[in-house]
Amino acid sequence: MYQDQRKRKSWNNDLEQFWRPFVKKYFADDSKMLLDVANKKTKSSHSIELRAEILARVFKAKYDAGVEEEKLLLENPCEFLLYSGNIVLDCPRTIIMTIFPDSHVQTEGHLRVTFSQTKQILCWEFSTRRHEEYVKLDLPKQPQPAADDLGFPPAFSSYIKMAEAISRLRKNIISATDELANQKSGRLNNQSQGRRS
Repeated sequence: MYQDQRKRKSWNNDLEQFWRPFVKKYFADDSKMLLDVANKKTKSSHSIELRAEILARVFKAKYDAGVEEEKLLLENPCEFLLYSGNIVLDCPRTIIMTIFPDSHVQTEGHLRVTFSQTKQILCWEFSTRRHEEYVKLDLPKQPQPAADDLGFPPAFSSYIKMAEAISRLRKNIISATDELANQKSGRLNNQSQGRRS
């Protein structure tokens, strides 16, 4: 998607000029990105949920962290039409190639994308199985690894953790607000019934 966008116009990693229009074009307003990433060191996995309103900043943060390009390689993807009219693209073996100046990270996993009837992304789910980092051999000195134990650039990993914490906080606030509204409504109903009796 964004490779195509980048080819059509001069590319710059700009939030307002590129990433916000990109997210608006390809993602539904209530869409989400679900990442289940494997930690190479601990062999454990970590689930991350990112909502549509922060996706533009997440994409920008990734390229700010040194990513030059990303390629998506799908092996035998399948498409399913749901009763709702939405389309699901399911690919049990997907490889994401993340290119850095002196290395690239190859992440293998399961990709599942749900599209709306208007062909916008409703849900992007990617479960990582493993990742490997490949460094150029002809470098004068060994570079700092571009990826951490989760397969992300360290600066991007920090941003993701912060974005996830904000997302969780927002959910908790909405949940608490709904609960207070329900309690208030319940008290008003009880008072109203008390007056009638």
